[in-house]
Amino acid sequence: MNEPMLLMTIEEVAKLLRYSPKTIYKKAARGEIPSVPLSRRKRLFNREAMEYWLINNQIGNL
Repeated sequence: MNEPMLLMTIEEVAKLLRYSPKTIYKKAARGEIPSVPLSRRKRLFNREAMEYWLINNQIGNL
């Protein structure tokens, strides 16, 4: 059985990464952070994709 996709808001991602929501939006718009655009000003973030992205970026920076 498929589990539902857990989505995060810009505010939740900003808190997780310790960036401002404005910075998260800019990084997502540039494709630096994986996101799902809903409209020109609204994005959501898949929790699994964010965790994968975070792990890979931490390892890459060591």
